[in-house]
Amino acid sequence: MRLFIAVNFDDEIKNRLLSIQSNIIKQSLKGNYSKAENLHLTLVFLGETPSEQVSLICSVMGKICQPYHPFNLDFNHTGFFKHSNKELWWIGSDNTASGFQHVKKLHQNLSDGLYEAGINFDKRPFRPHITLGREIKRSQPINLAKENINIPINRISLMQSERVKSLLVYTEIGYSVCTGK
Repeated sequence: MRLFIAVNFDDEIKNRLLSIQSNIIKQSLKGNYSKAENLHLTLVFLGETPSEQVSLICSVMGKICQPYHPFNLDFNHTGFFKHSNKELWWIGSDNTASGFQHVKKLHQNLSDGLYEAGINFDKRPFRPHITLGREIKRSQPINLAKENINIPINRISLMQSERVKSLLVYTEIGYSVCTGK
């Protein structure tokens, strides 16, 4: 099973993200754009994971997430990562954003808990961002208005990623709520 731990969004947040994505689409030649139902913030990428570990992962998530008070995270800038002649466009959060230190701590605590439980995961540095499109090709610079999207973080989800008829489908298979208790 290909798994990751994420924050999913309500329809209002998704619509705001799709509006930004729409401006990228209008200014690009082509690309592979994230579907509304796939928009999320990855907290920890687990990759290929044995199905027997799902309950242990959910247990770690509950132990880490439950004591957190719900908080908000601002996504306040857009940009892209370049690979070959193509680009991955995103909206991100940085250390000046409201909630940034809380989400970094949540990521670190999840990573520590997974490590202690013997669960493998991707250990690359955490850079909070939401992928809007991949393999974007453009002939001119893309100009986007400055955005600030305030996203509530009060629940985390264990997600399974799989290809279904060549489409990428994400399915929630577990979750934990941040209650502050």
